[in-house]
Amino acid sequence: MIGLSAQDYAAQAMAAAQRGDRVSALATLAQGTAAHPKDGQLWHYSASLRLQSGDPAGAAEHFGKASALVPANFDWAIDHAIALSAAGRNEEALDVLAKIERQARSHAHYWSTRGNAARGAGKMALSAEYYDKALAIEPARPKALHGRAAVALERGETGAAARFDRALAVLQSDPEAWLGKAQALDAEGRVEEARELAQLLVDRIPRWQ
Repeated sequence: MIGLSAQDYAAQAMAAAQRGDRVSALATLAQGTAAHPKDGQLWHYSASLRLQSGDPAGAAEHFGKASALVPANFDWAIDHAIALSAAGRNEEALDVLAKIERQARSHAHYWSTRGNAARGAGKMALSAEYYDKALAIEPARPKALHGRAAVALERGETGAAARFDRALAVLQSDPEAWLGKAQALDAEGRVEEARELAQLLVDRIPRWQ
């Protein structure tokens, strides 16, 4: 592959990934980033593929390199934070996100990602604040609705079940959201409703038996 451009490496990796051969795709991207270490797109694609392959630590490293090469692209910094949180490094994710607040603060996905990182770091009050900011910008954002409902349940807030209802309006097929509603119902003393919903989930999702 001597002499290939960054675009050539990306095209070959994409073709391998589309065939379902992620091992070859990642190997091609490793060669590409070695040959073109300053190409942010290659690092970003490599990071995305690593995250899809269940390697959040590797994805975080590569997203970080991509973001450092193109610091004006705050979406790449958000991707970096998502991978860091997926790797359990939520405090680092919060640090990354704090640095881009000025550029990204008008975007719901920024605040939703920050809410998730804060929740993972155990900072529930901040998590609720960040999710609320996301929902003020985009009221029907699924991840923010689900995350805010989960934080309400974990903090013992009143109205957690109602928050799960709002989340389920856009997440009808998400079993985790339905389970959260059952837990919220139980926490609110609506035990029979919680039991009925839990049984329905067990009947429909055998792995929860």
